[in-house]
Amino acid sequence: MKIDVAKQYKNVEELRKVIHAKEVSHDWMWNLLVQRKLSVYFTYWLTKTNITPNQLTATWIILGAIGCFILIPGGYWNGLIGMLVYQFALFIDLWDGELARARQFKDKKEYVRGAYLDSIGHYTHRGLIMACMGLWAY
Repeated sequence: MKIDVAKQYKNVEELRKVIHAKEVSHDWMWNLLVQRKLSVYFTYWLTKTNITPNQLTATWIILGAIGCFILIPGGYWNGLIGMLVYQFALFIDLWDGELARARQFKDKKEYVRGAYLDSIGHYTHRGLIMACMGLWAY
């Protein structure tokens, strides 16, 4: 699929109106108050690249799994580093949806693939983070 990076936004505020038009009401406070305020700047930069939302989704899934596995050996530093990596992966998770909304993809197949991949990542990470945190605490 060829990426059309021709749709350019003049500034971050113009982009914010497009990608945050329908704010998620059941979003976590951390996302609403911190991550969504910062993510728009990264998304603005991403709109100028050929990176696809599905590539971002695959990146955060892999990075989140790495963060989980860092927890397994236990210890303070592994816990801190593992959770920071995991939190950064969740931050990247915001970018994929924002980038898809910014580029206004019309391809239904691509949308379904992205939504399916995103769901797999979320469900896999929920179990993985709990298991790895349990091993870390043990």
